[in-house]
Amino acid sequence: MPIAFGMLFMPSTAANVIFFQWLNQTYNACLNYANRNASSNYTMTDIGKSYGIATTSAITVGLGVRKLLEKQTAKAKGNKLVYLNAVCGFFSVSTAGFLNAYFMR
Repeated sequence: MPIAFGMLFMPSTAANVIFFQWLNQTYNACLNYANRNASSNYTMTDIGKSYGIATTSAITVGLGVRKLLEKQTAKAKGNKLVYLNAVCGFFSVSTAGFLNAYFMR
């Protein structure tokens, strides 16, 4: 809940996007690691690569969408701002979540 709150209601600054996407992907990587198939031969290098790919993609997509929506978010207030932040967060999280699960599993 705190991660979702931060993505939706904190101002969509570059620092907030980077922090909350990093936090979310770190959380996802920990869950994927805990739920991994223990009989598979995952190395710490494999886990580090998948974490790096997911985190980098989330931040890149988040900042890219933020840049595309920059003019709209500058003028937005209230519900419209929450909606635009949700769009930014959704694309970032969905892309990174897919890559995290794909490379981690």
